[in-house]
Amino acid sequence: MWDDDDEYAVEVISPSAITKEFLDKCDIKMTMYHNREKLL
Repeated sequence: MWDDDDEYAVEVISPSAITKEFLDKCDIKMTMYHNREKLL
């Protein structure tokens, strides 16, 4: 997710964290830079 010369961090989401049933109930929007005015 980010890299700062000596350190880096990554986010890992477990495959069991999201289910098809959960996604079917959600209205998920993808945004650019977390800006809700910039929907992708």
